[in-house]
Amino acid sequence: MTAHRGYGQTWWGAQWLNSLSQIDYDNRLPRGRSYANKGAVTKIEIQHGKIHAKVKGSRPRPYDVAIKVPAMPQQQAKALLDALALDPVIISKMLNRELDPAVLERAKALKVDIFPARWTDLSMSCSCPDWAVPCKHLAAVIYLISREIDGNPFLVFSLKGVDLTKELAARHISIEREAKATLPTVTALLDQPSQQQAALVQDSAGLEDYSTLDYSILPDLAASLMSVLPANPAFFRQGDFRIIYEKVMKRVIKQARLALKTVAAMADIKSVAITPADKPRVVLDHTYQPALAGLTVQARWIDWVFTLQQLVEADLPDLQPEVAAMYHARMVSLHLLAQGAVLPQVFAVGESEAGLRWLPAMLDEAVRTLVNRLASLLPPGLLAYRSGKKAVNPTGEAQVLALCSLFLGELIRYWGDARNQKPYGNKLLDLFFGRGHARFDGPGEGEVGSGVQLWLSRFHVGQQTYVPVLQLEDNGAEFSLSLGVVARDNPLQEPVPFARLLTDKAWQTNRYGVLQTVSLLAEFFPAFNHYISAGATAPVALSPETFPAFLFDTLPIIRLLGIRALLPKALDHLLRPRLSMKLSSKNTGSTGFLNANDIFGFDWTVAIGNTQLTRAEFEELVKTAHGVVRFKGEYVYLEPADIERLRRQLEKPPRITPAELLRTALSEEYLGTPISLDAKARDIIRELTEISNVPLPSELNAILRPYQERGYAWLYRNIRAGFGSVMADDMGLGKTLQVIVTLLKLKEEGSLHEAKALVIVPTSLLTNWTKEIARFAPTLTVHLFHGAERMLAKERADVLLTTYGRVRTDLAKLKKLSWRIVIVDEAQNIKNSVAAQTKAVKSIPASSFVALTGTPVENRLAEYWSIMDFANRGFLGNLTHFTKEFAVPIQNDHDQQVAQRFKRVTSPFLLRRLKSDKSIISDLPDKIEQNQYCELTNKQAALYESVVREALQVINGESDTFKREGLILQMIMALKQICNHPAQYLKKGDSDASLSGKAELFLDLLDPIFAAHEKVLVFTQFREAGDLLAAWIKTRYGREPQFLHGGVARKTRDIMVERFQHDRTERVFLLSLKAGGTGLNLTAATNVIHFDLWWNPAVEAQATDRAYRIGQQHNVQVHRLITRATFEERINDMIQSKRELADLTVGIGEKWMGNLSNAELKDVFSLG
Repeated sequence: MTAHRGYGQTWWGAQWLNSLSQIDYDNRLPRGRSYANKGAVTKIEIQHGKIHAKVKGSRPRPYDVAIKVPAMPQQQAKALLDALALDPVIISKMLNRELDPAVLERAKALKVDIFPARWTDLSMSCSCPDWAVPCKHLAAVIYLISREIDGNPFLVFSLKGVDLTKELAARHISIEREAKATLPTVTALLDQPSQQQAALVQDSAGLEDYSTLDYSILPDLAASLMSVLPANPAFFRQGDFRIIYEKVMKRVIKQARLALKTVAAMADIKSVAITPADKPRVVLDHTYQPALAGLTVQARWIDWVFTLQQLVEADLPDLQPEVAAMYHARMVSLHLLAQGAVLPQVFAVGESEAGLRWLPAMLDEAVRTLVNRLASLLPPGLLAYRSGKKAVNPTGEAQVLALCSLFLGELIRYWGDARNQKPYGNKLLDLFFGRGHARFDGPGEGEVGSGVQLWLSRFHVGQQTYVPVLQLEDNGAEFSLSLGVVARDNPLQEPVPFARLLTDKAWQTNRYGVLQTVSLLAEFFPAFNHYISAGATAPVALSPETFPAFLFDTLPIIRLLGIRALLPKALDHLLRPRLSMKLSSKNTGSTGFLNANDIFGFDWTVAIGNTQLTRAEFEELVKTAHGVVRFKGEYVYLEPADIERLRRQLEKPPRITPAELLRTALSEEYLGTPISLDAKARDIIRELTEISNVPLPSELNAILRPYQERGYAWLYRNIRAGFGSVMADDMGLGKTLQVIVTLLKLKEEGSLHEAKALVIVPTSLLTNWTKEIARFAPTLTVHLFHGAERMLAKERADVLLTTYGRVRTDLAKLKKLSWRIVIVDEAQNIKNSVAAQTKAVKSIPASSFVALTGTPVENRLAEYWSIMDFANRGFLGNLTHFTKEFAVPIQNDHDQQVAQRFKRVTSPFLLRRLKSDKSIISDLPDKIEQNQYCELTNKQAALYESVVREALQVINGESDTFKREGLILQMIMALKQICNHPAQYLKKGDSDASLSGKAELFLDLLDPIFAAHEKVLVFTQFREAGDLLAAWIKTRYGREPQFLHGGVARKTRDIMVERFQHDRTERVFLLSLKAGGTGLNLTAATNVIHFDLWWNPAVEAQATDRAYRIGQQHNVQVHRLITRATFEERINDMIQSKRELADLTVGIGEKWMGNLSNAELKDVFSLG
């Protein structure tokens, strides 16, 4: 057993020892200390005034020790208790399991003996041969009794035969709960049955917006919470436990803050591979030990906790809702820990065994707000408690607190490193920072668990039925403080005066519960003791000198304990002076953010709230005022250190760049402090943030939807003003069209006469851009700069269309040309700011820059910075500055204020509209069909020409109509396979996606769908093509999709459909056109891709309608993949242009092509 060296740690324990030391004329008592220290006392039982113990000595069997303390005479006990019952301060401390030293003074005044006055007052015996009284065995027991008194001072009365609880109850004072100090059980903590099924977590739960968990609202509570705990708690014998507690927690907090910034490898942690199939749940046993269930690979809880650290929030939609919930519960726990906003709670595990869990500090309002928000987002069934055969599924707050406690406990255990903390092997250190369990069954340890609970009880003072409320009033020259009483469940009621609580019989039942709370508050504000003793008739005066200390040091702790304070309204938002600025317009006509210094003038000012003071006005204010003062109806704290700092800043103000000046103007704040703008400066900001109508170009061959007209006007305004733009509309909203309209407008104005437009796209989009420009703006000339024989024409076209690859290889040539505008499509190709491709694109000079992307950027702000820096060089500062100012607060802390400021700063240059926006949906058809064109690769082209040449030769020599029709259909089938991929036609060879233009286009279309976490149906008429598609998807995205074809059994088919509909990680569903084209309800998909076409609009429409049908709540985007310059393009054009032909295909499918003449066949099927 660990040796304990502390006895008489508390005032009452010390009095017990001191009283006996004073009558120990032979100095025998100290002999027992060494016996007690080495654990010689193996058993001790105390029943009222009788003490029985076993003490090891020199003989094999322990000695029997008996001590009897004489009872207090009834008349003396009555007189003493009557006197104590009249003192509210003494009683209030008893309710906190404290015995005020004033009790002994009252006893002496009444000539009542509480402690022995002579050895003969005690009846003592020991079975040892030592004749002396006390022998060392008796003395050892006496020392351990002092330890028991340390843990429970009420034992002083119990030893004298006085049942303090019963006697006070007879006087209408109940301290039974405090006297027993029973620890809560695990069942009591968790036994809140749920009406919901735990087994099934609905997918919709995973769609909740966890970004609303704003960690920035959390205050740093570490120092405040530690200051609440009393020093030198009696349960710890090897020094001051609070010092050790503070030391370990500082170490843990430091590691938590580091973990929020970096992902460090843990040497003794086994990483768990998280798969899309994982649906983790945690099950607690009766000792509060967790076990994981629902994982494909079994893992320890500690491994799971640190594996979650490896995840990126942006990837969570690709995992199950349970994983996302666990991730965010861990993040909440980590942020709480980093702010020291956690509290220990002790509970009973079994007889003489205690457990301890760490909880969010729910007594703080910001912590409550955050944790309650998390509770509303978590799906049910994440956590279960099993005790024997009984299983409980906590919900709401019970579930979230238990889940957070498991994360907090594991993090604190790992980073606390209790094994290497002195004193080594200590049970209490193991309880708090180690295993979280400890058995206290040794002599003198009976009250340790209760002692820990008492030490932590200050964190729960606000849990009484009625609670005190502080009332602070401004009397002009000084403030005054008084107490009132309100019901905890009705805190907004008018407080009852505290004097009435002390005297009115109606408050007799609840009086002492409130006094118990005030007794604890008096530890932090001792003036409350005198206030109560005086009957609470006169408020406590707070002078101007003492008021700041109360306001900034004492009041936050009292509020932290859950006690409300009613203050003058302005004091709730105490102002401090801050450096600010006043912006004005220079009205020079300069444009472009790099010339912001030419647009805006500014003067440095001091802001107090929304009031701006010049330097002279500020100096006049601080000349006569200091401390907390009234200023224009509000309170301002003028601290000397703040004043001097402001003086230095005004004397030597910081340098501000043009980009910073524009960001400041747009956000209307400087370093979080409001700024002011004059009327003309506001007009400039209004021009940047409001979109006016711009006439459409006259040669436009399209009708724009209203939202597209707004997008065009926004692009045009920015280009004319010299700003860059990032258009991040959802896929399918027509970004390409809006840019083409803008280019056409620039041409009609003559802006493309000298400098031209450079459009950089992925290779797979070259054909689409070429066709879109030809379709919507036929007067725009286009030159394609791509392929082995690419050349830059001397006569420059309006638009040069090229690829990212060509920019890298031909950068020098492109930089020599003059460009009015550079446009990059699929701008995620330049998301890596240090990549050679990004640097090459950004090095091309132009007057304006536009980036197009349909990929969400909200959760990957470093990538967003790279794209915005292309559009507006330097506007968001360098990447390091941007990460500190925006990325970390928004992504790591979910800081809503910074997010709003970021939105204000970037809104003139970023346009992101979603198909889910009602304003957009009202403009959109329910189903958007779009042809997507690709090119044949060299290998495909060679195969295509060979098959066409040989097939036409055979067909031309065939006179039998039936056989000729069959040969044509065979040729169509072969060419479809070649257009899909050479390996499909050859039945062998390399199946890499790069060998097929259609395959590359297909994967490029999937990228934004995956990035937006949407679902897609992919139709093909070939089983072999489906196998190829599945392989490409697995290679690109790491997971093979489901493939429904004719060989799938009905039961399996139903399971596949159910899985796609309800499992959010199933992004792609491959379907053969015949097996999946009818009879299925797949409304979870908002995208449809027809990889190869059937040339039958009715069959196509039936397939598309698997997603676009009753129950679909979103617009459906349909992509039809067509290979340019092949029969696929020509037949599609023929069907689209000839209604009668379209009607014919509905009836007979592709058979009509068998009736084409030889000349028609050559025109339709030849390449080129």
